[in-house]
Amino acid sequence: AGRRMSAQQVADETEHLRYPITRSQIANYESGRKQSLDIAELMTIAAALKVPPLSLILGGHPDQEIEFLPGQMATTAAALAWFTGDD
Repeated sequence: AGRRMSAQQVADETEHLRYPITRSQIANYESGRKQSLDIAELMTIAAALKVPPLSLILGGHPDQEIEFLPGQMATTAAALAWFTGDD
C-alpha cells in the first residue's frame, strides 16, 4: 500500500485476481470520464491496490470534510459511520 501504480499495473493485478479490468477502463475511472462502477469492480480494484474498498469510496483523512451525498458534507469519519450504520 502507498506506492503509486500505473493503470496497466492495476489492470495486470486485476487479471491475477481473476476479474480482469482493462487499462483503459481504469484510466477512465481515474480521469472521471466514467464515474460509475459495479461492486465487483470496486472490490477488485481495491484488492489490486491493496486498500480498503471504502477508501476508494470516501477517501481522505478521517477529519477531512467530504461531500458524501450530493450537497451533503460531513467528515470522512462521519460518512463512514453513516455508511456502516454505526451511531
